[in-house]
Amino acid sequence: MQLPLRWKLAVCGLCLVSTSTLLLWDSRLRPVPVSAADIPVSVPQSVVESPGLKRAYVLYATQEDYLCNALINLRRLSRLDVHADLVLLYPRGWSSWKTSPEGTNRARLRHLLGEAARYNLHMRPVELIEQTMGDRTWSESLTKLHVLGLTDYERVIYLDNDGLVLKNLDHLFDLPKAPLILPCAYWLKETKFASNIMVIQPSKNLWVMVSDYLKTNPPDGFDMDIINHLFFDNITVLPHRGYTLLTGEFRSKDPHHRAYLGADNLTWNPHDELAHTYYVHFSDWPLPKPWKNIQKEEWRRVQPSDREDREVWNNVYDMYRRDRGEVCN
Repeated sequence: MQLPLRWKLAVCGLCLVSTSTLLLWDSRLRPVPVSAADIPVSVPQSVVESPGLKRAYVLYATQEDYLCNALINLRRLSRLDVHADLVLLYPRGWSSWKTSPEGTNRARLRHLLGEAARYNLHMRPVELIEQTMGDRTWSESLTKLHVLGLTDYERVIYLDNDGLVLKNLDHLFDLPKAPLILPCAYWLKETKFASNIMVIQPSKNLWVMVSDYLKTNPPDGFDMDIINHLFFDNITVLPHRGYTLLTGEFRSKDPHHRAYLGADNLTWNPHDELAHTYYVHFSDWPLPKPWKNIQKEEWRRVQPSDREDREVWNNVYDMYRRDRGEVCN
């Protein structure tokens, strides 16, 4: 059963939906999941699989800075005492040092990969997938689509590494079966699903559909575009409120934050929102990502105008800087 577009529009607007309410929607409207089948996934010889453990948190890294960010979040997950494997996808070439990202400090990359051992990670080398068209910032983001083919896991929670996980997300593993559970990209005017956090039942079908589509060399397709293009009708809705809060929301020009809250009769409280958020995503365009060099004048210019928003927004960036100093330096 496919979810009609008008129902998806309605569900995307229900920002206050709790997990229990999501289960009710899912039990009545859930599309039939595609069947899973095993496909080979290369694993380094040093990795020992955990028998019987079929759940995983997955992040990926294709560059030095993104590896640092992935380790920050994997350490956070470890400290949150999650009950699942911690998996890091990284370019296969890093294993033999035959190749490395342009401008990479190999000594630092070696150090960061060595740090990964401290968090009992499962390291998965994968082939780098690049998009040669469009914005170079996201040119390697297609690599994360390998997560769809990790069929030795029954369910995975994927997280982009340009954010911070704030709370244990284990409860998402227990959602009813569905191939893909994603939040709506609430910040867009068009109805699209976000791919910065995904609950996935990996399967051969999912991976084959993606790999076959990539062979057509889509001209402007990045990861979010491709997932929406291929799977829109088979995506189950994860409430975005609490699961994909953009840092830019604290700088919103709408004082009522209607797109995020989903209703005019709700009151925005930045401290409460962050306290009830599981994952916050750094997105403050035109401000660069927090690991880039940001000029003081630029930093002052983009500060939220509201005092409480400004306080919470700066606290999130301070959390990141503190973690980066502890993990990556």
